[in-house]
Amino acid sequence: MTTEPGFTAQMPAPQLDPLRLVRISANLLPDEVTDGRRTRRTRTAVVSGLGVVVLLLAGWYGSTFVQSGTAEEELARSEAQVASAQQEQGRYRELTDTKAKLNAAQTQLSTLMSTDTQWQKLLADIRGAAPAGVEIGQVSAGLSSAASSGDGLPSQTEEKLVGSVTITGKAATKDQIAAFVDNVRRVTGLANPLPTTVATAEGKESFTLQVDITQAALGGRFSPDPAESPATAPTTGGK
Repeated sequence: MTTEPGFTAQMPAPQLDPLRLVRISANLLPDEVTDGRRTRRTRTAVVSGLGVVVLLLAGWYGSTFVQSGTAEEELARSEAQVASAQQEQGRYRELTDTKAKLNAAQTQLSTLMSTDTQWQKLLADIRGAAPAGVEIGQVSAGLSSAASSGDGLPSQTEEKLVGSVTITGKAATKDQIAAFVDNVRRVTGLANPLPTTVATAEGKESFTLQVDITQAALGGRFSPDPAESPATAPTTGGK
């Protein structure tokens, strides 16, 4: 109970207003009611928080569901495109298989013919190297892994020697024979030209020339062009 402002115990009794109402305030609610109200407020706050969390989870689930549906649609479109591409590939499978077989045959042919010598070109180059006055009589050649420079002389080239050529012929003078030897030295695929015999008969100089064949004279007819890819390499050659 509270006292009225301005009232003190020391005030004389005649100064008090006998009709003045004294205001009294007091909390008469039981503790159970106060605790119940506080519990209800706490419960309301907790339920509201849980509701917000539920709403957030529902939104996240909805977004995930939409994204999953979009991903499934993309996957279905990709699978359809793959199936369509496979069908298109099946239409040209015969052509693809034939092309692969041709490439394999080209590779095998190049391997088998790697030691093949272009004799026609080589003989034409030998005859083309003969200057005026030199007559080529006979040309005999062969391949041998044991080929070496004539009479064991040091080789004049760093290329691997794979065979030899023996050339016989006639010339009007020894100078013409020397010029022929110089020309043969410049022929691709030939090296180490060496006159083995020179004899005068019937006013002409007969000679025998020994020449080594180098690796540069091998192959080429069925070898793919380095400037071309394997897929576009020629399937025939040397014609």
